[in-house]
Amino acid sequence: MWISLIIILILSIATGLYFHREAIECLAFSTFGLIFLLYLFGIFGFLDIGLYIVYIITLICLIYIIYKISYQKKEFVYLQPLKLIPFVGIIIFLYVILDNSRLICYDEFTAWGLFAKSMFYTDDLYILNQYPIVAKSYQSATALFQYFVTKTNGEFSETLLLSSMHILFFSMTFSSLKNLKSKNVFEIIIRSILIFLIPFSLHMWPAIYYTILVDFILGITFGYIIYFYFTNKFDKFLFLNLSFAIFFLTCSKGNGLVLAILSLAVISFDILFFKRQELVNFISYKKIPKFSSKINYKNLLVILSPFLMCAFTYLSWIISLRILNITSPNKSLLIQGIFTPEFKSNVILYIDVVKSLFIEYRYFSLTLFVL
Repeated sequence: MWISLIIILILSIATGLYFHREAIECLAFSTFGLIFLLYLFGIFGFLDIGLYIVYIITLICLIYIIYKISYQKKEFVYLQPLKLIPFVGIIIFLYVILDNSRLICYDEFTAWGLFAKSMFYTDDLYILNQYPIVAKSYQSATALFQYFVTKTNGEFSETLLLSSMHILFFSMTFSSLKNLKSKNVFEIIIRSILIFLIPFSLHMWPAIYYTILVDFILGITFGYIIYFYFTNKFDKFLFLNLSFAIFFLTCSKGNGLVLAILSLAVISFDILFFKRQELVNFISYKKIPKFSSKINYKNLLVILSPFLMCAFTYLSWIISLRILNITSPNKSLLIQGIFTPEFKSNVILYIDVVKSLFIEYRYFSLTLFVL
């Protein structure tokens, strides 16, 4: 786990230096970007080469960081790398207490766990190898990240699969520590503890820390996209980060595509109806270059990148499945299932559970809101 964690930290610090962002809010950017790179090489049959490219990029980033330390130390002021300590601490804590753990769910044995295991031993994307996997047509960005974590640490273990999910979860949730000064040690510690404890309070233990099923991480990613969009100003980092996050959603089961489209709809509505002037300012030149139009097409492409990423991820996967003659689940049956009495009763049950949770933990929720 150590090597993969160090790589992510190096990529995050270098990203923060380049975009003038705090390192803590670059964790998700680096993680999702790494997965995208592996996916890009994996669908063409070069998954192992993609891993080596990650190593090369990490080395370049390390050289870049050393250069910045040597010649531009002032830029480390806004980076605030000390806030990475609680992130690393919680990852290590969970790794220690869950050491020698085993997968316990049927779906983990027959699909999600096998996705990562087959890639570890063949260095091929799981749709390209001959492993007998249930629901092979499912997209699994988490399995690509698990491949990275296990490969960089030189062994396949189910504990590492769990640790990879922890890294994904906390790389998104710890972005809420941004804008806190490193000297506010007490507040940073309290927020970090709350981030760790929230799943316990919502009856999500052990599911969130003891499974590699993708459902909960999809919900966290959707929330992260909405949160990150509404708490950041218009700039290139915002939309590039959203692009990688949208890729992660789209590349995670069929439900992920639905959540990706929904998040894009929310963002589009807000931009077109409430942030139109910011949009115009972002895609317009402040000083119009000679022999050029008023529109900054580079910035326009940046804003469109989340939509393009969603389309590319979905289409590239569908095309790959058709080339390999891998069948997808019958989506018409899924839609028909919405109108069954069982679905209605389940919806009512879930609503009752959510209401009871809010009632049971109303004081905790109030405390969290105040903090």
